[in-house]
Amino acid sequence: MPFLVDKSGGLPVVAKQLIGSQGSGVSILETPLSTNTTLESFSKAGIPVKLQRFIKALASSNGQATDIRAIVVGDKVVVAMERTANNGDFRANLSKGGSGRRIELTDDETQMCIDAAKAVKLEFAGVDLIREKKGKTYATEVNGNPGTGIIDITGHNYFIDLVKHIEQKTGKRSSTQAKPKEESKQSTANAESNYMGRLAEYKQLKAKEAQSGLTFHEHARLVWLHARVEWWK
Repeated sequence: MPFLVDKSGGLPVVAKQLIGSQGSGVSILETPLSTNTTLESFSKAGIPVKLQRFIKALASSNGQATDIRAIVVGDKVVVAMERTANNGDFRANLSKGGSGRRIELTDDETQMCIDAAKAVKLEFAGVDLIREKKGKTYATEVNGNPGTGIIDITGHNYFIDLVKHIEQKTGKRSSTQAKPKEESKQSTANAESNYMGRLAEYKQLKAKEAQSGLTFHEHARLVWLHARVEWWK
């Protein structure tokens, strides 16, 4: 155990379960006793974890920890927000009660996000950054399932960027780009029925995302449904 902690930069360290999202399964270990007890419990339960060096993040105006979530699509950062942790929590995830605001990244931070996504071979990802008090910025996590909270906070719908990127990659224009000028009453009724069904499925997935998170395939389905629902509005 001491070897693993030393390799992570010494105490305190952050322990992250390899399976989890939205801040779940993440804890900070500050003493040798809590570290040994926690890691031993994970080991006996067969739960894989990774240790990361604890980075003292820049604090917000109210003294709470902050981090950054940036959305990468292709070779661009399309939107970024700063998240501020809830009182008494070191995690700034929105699902854990954190708040957010839209920000602009520096050129170096933008390139860091793009490089981080490429390193794990993702063309669409949410990259988490922490700005340290000493002035350095670190990429701490790359998420293939970044969630949609950033859309509500920033007002920027990254699904549109994703659809455009897919169209450019495939050389095809999405059928959702233009509605037929004339539709029969039957086709209109069918279209409205399809819309209501997709809207219901979209709401179900959004609720599940907020409660327990989504699998990769469920998130891909959510992306597709969101694009269809937005087109019909």
